[in-house]
Amino acid sequence: MRGKGRERSYSKRESEKEGVERERGEKKRERNETERSRLSGSNPDALPLRSSSDSFSRRRRTRQRTQTRKRTFSSRRTVWRIQTEGRSLKFTKKIQDIVLTEAESIGSSAVFECEVSPSTAITSWMKDGSNLREGPKHKFTSDGKDRKLHIIDVQLSDTGEYTCVAKNAGKEVTCSAKLIVEEQSRKDRINVIGMQHAITIQNATEEEAGLYTCAVDGQEEVKTSTNVKVIASATFRGELFKDTPNWKWMKGDTELQPSDKVQIQKDGPNVSLTINNCQLNDVSDYTLEVEDRRYSAKLTLGEREAEVLKPLANVEVMEKEEAHFDTEISEEDVAGEWKLRGQALLRSPTVDIRMEGKKRFLTLKNVQLDQAGEVSYQALNANTTAMLNVKEIELAFVERLKDVSVPENKQAKFEVTLTREVPKVMWFRGQEVITQSPKHEVIHSGTKHLLVINNCQFEDEAQYTVEVQELKSTGQLKVEGTREKRGRRGGGEREGGREGGREEKRERGRGEGRRGTRFSTRWKCRS
Repeated sequence: MRGKGRERSYSKRESEKEGVERERGEKKRERNETERSRLSGSNPDALPLRSSSDSFSRRRRTRQRTQTRKRTFSSRRTVWRIQTEGRSLKFTKKIQDIVLTEAESIGSSAVFECEVSPSTAITSWMKDGSNLREGPKHKFTSDGKDRKLHIIDVQLSDTGEYTCVAKNAGKEVTCSAKLIVEEQSRKDRINVIGMQHAITIQNATEEEAGLYTCAVDGQEEVKTSTNVKVIASATFRGELFKDTPNWKWMKGDTELQPSDKVQIQKDGPNVSLTINNCQLNDVSDYTLEVEDRRYSAKLTLGEREAEVLKPLANVEVMEKEEAHFDTEISEEDVAGEWKLRGQALLRSPTVDIRMEGKKRFLTLKNVQLDQAGEVSYQALNANTTAMLNVKEIELAFVERLKDVSVPENKQAKFEVTLTREVPKVMWFRGQEVITQSPKHEVIHSGTKHLLVINNCQFEDEAQYTVEVQELKSTGQLKVEGTREKRGRRGGGEREGGREGGREEKRERGRGEGRRGTRFSTRWKCRS
């Protein structure tokens, strides 16, 4: 069967060759007849015989027409690729300004929403030019083209300009809007954080003193009450033993100056100091200093005094963990004030303050390294302090690189998550360092680091590695698609390299066999 197949293939080529030669002979005879007719004058309309240069010109024009068709097809194909792959990066819906009153924002969230095209774009959020990190206060969501920023429990401090930054294929676009929280004009301010409800009365006077009750609508048995006492002002008086300009009032080691809070008066030899709207932080020693003499007195709130029954203890936690402080004082109905590094603490998503009888509790959530320092609690004249120590999280991978498989001409993403933020990581393709370019995008957001490979081709297949300090993680990129198979050349092209080589060898062997057979036959005849 194989021998018959070779004979049919050989016969087919021979017949095709004979057909081409016959066609050439017919054309040559036609040209000769036309030339003879022109010379004899019997056919004046006949075309002159073309010379070899005319034949060369005709072949050149044919090649030019063929090349023109190829260029036209190639240009059309290029335009098609530009139209499909060159989609511009843009916001199809931009974020809008949000205006809230302080009363409307209590316990509620503000949501900035936009749409970006294409949906594969990487987005991040900023406030007043600084990057935002996802946490209890800010939540990021992404669903197809939709991008949202949720601001939890909106406060006055959340006022500012928010920006969404979109990146794709080396390009970047932004859109911005403002969040405006209008300050409440009333003196009382209500805060709701989860299940915690609080009311703060600013600049309280004697008119605000009385019984305050918190009740739940529709559940009369669920309520709690407390009695609020307001000390309007405290006045210190003195008398100068001689008329001199060298006198002043001091709070501790700080000289006092007249203000809305502090009033200083002199009437002849009599001088006075009045502290308006006395608060816990006004409890201190006050001194009248006359030339080189000092006269001191102490301010306490009312006639009551408090005593620390259980002082604060030092706390050491890892970064992003919770820190718990507790103390106990002798008075049950005195709330007191917590401070961290000298700054007063208020209830918020990251600060929990509560009291149970004489016990006072402070919980700091998602503690950061820069919060390490002194924590203090003061109630009336009682004061206790402790140290908060924060240890840095050990650097490790939360999510390592995974193998990625994408179709040809599509985008591939490698993503890794660390236990804490680092300023920079290194990306490698094999042993080659990857830098920012239209082909490769290096992105980081908080603890997440991404490598985006645009328009993946088969030659992009490799092992990709991320390195940070002593840590490494590797993933393999595979590009899916149709790969061209090329055979060897020799006696005609064959599909599949090995099959083509075998056919070539068989073809050569058949020719040599024929020659050998003829020679052997003649030799036998002679013998």
